[in-house]
Amino acid sequence: MRPTERRFAEGSWQRVVRPVIVMGVMALMAASGLSPAGKARASTSVAPALSTSYNVHGALYGVAAISPDNAWAVGATQSSAGVWKALLLHWNGRTWQRVAVPGGYGYSSGLSAVAAVSATDVYAVGDIANSADGQPLTLVLHWDGKSWRRVLKTVGFGATAVAATPQQVWVATMTRGNFIEFLHLTGGRWYVVPVSQPANPQLQPKAVTVVSPTLVFAGGIYFDKQGRDHDFLMRWNGSVWKITLQTPVQGQSVWGMASGPDGVAWAVGQKYGGDGNYAVSMHWSGKSWRAAPGPSPLFDTGGFDAVAFIPGGTAWAVGFALTGDTLIAHWTRNAWTWVAAPTPASCQPILEGIAATSNRDAWTVGYCFGSETPPYMTEILHWNGKTWS
Repeated sequence: MRPTERRFAEGSWQRVVRPVIVMGVMALMAASGLSPAGKARASTSVAPALSTSYNVHGALYGVAAISPDNAWAVGATQSSAGVWKALLLHWNGRTWQRVAVPGGYGYSSGLSAVAAVSATDVYAVGDIANSADGQPLTLVLHWDGKSWRRVLKTVGFGATAVAATPQQVWVATMTRGNFIEFLHLTGGRWYVVPVSQPANPQLQPKAVTVVSPTLVFAGGIYFDKQGRDHDFLMRWNGSVWKITLQTPVQGQSVWGMASGPDGVAWAVGQKYGGDGNYAVSMHWSGKSWRAAPGPSPLFDTGGFDAVAFIPGGTAWAVGFALTGDTLIAHWTRNAWTWVAAPTPASCQPILEGIAATSNRDAWTVGYCFGSETPPYMTEILHWNGKTWS
């Protein structure tokens, strides 16, 4: 199960760890001296630059970049007792600094995603529980350029994704009956938008993106009667959400989505093959979704977790590799290609969020899963136009 699956166990906000089935593969790669891209590599145990890192026990799940000196990252910290508390970080051009969550952290809490319209219009979403046995509440925060405030806290069972434009904001949530429900801000007011869906299979939204005022996409994961996981897509046509269970890649999950100029969009995720897990992606050209060429080779890559457009037309995608390497790929207008990045020596890096302001400035965030207690450590990497560090 993937680490961004959430559950309440003993009253704490928890992320369930993705199985790390890497021992045999890593032994093979170590013996051959190969990276996922099939190229010989020197030791990649390179620590990120201190000026761009922020390391605490916990995990980061989303990042939004506004300019080279203004970015936000969200996630949760984990105590030695296993209790999670929301984590909100701000980049000021020099260092990452933690910012207090308005109204407190409750008994347990976490932030799953963040989206920025401008320096004075940023949204972060997640959930909060006020007692060890309390039900989680959807948490929606807004930054107005001076302070964060709670916009909503009592709707749904927790928010998993957010997308924002100057005209509207969409927040994907789950109801207490395990149905998808969206919160929609338009015309200065919030609305609850239900989704017509079957009781089985159970759908879980993981990403949402706004292509135009009347075209919004969402995606995620669902489980069939045999318990097998599959991906799905949703489309908002200005008046109603429609669900598509048959996607072009027929994968196991859609974890990340992004919209770009000229009405195009990306959806990325994971697919199980006969000999491993693979990163997959779909591209919306303005008329239909089509499978995009994956990175080559696809040697047990694991999966993509997030995608972001780069101003100018290209894109970044990040995720996890079962080889233990840091997985970052760059879209070159024709195919995804691997990009070298530092890989910690003592833990499994998993990148959950990506954002770029230009081809010389990008951030990716996530966490490393290791043998310490607690086992999670936040991970932040920065792209300066030449290297990730």
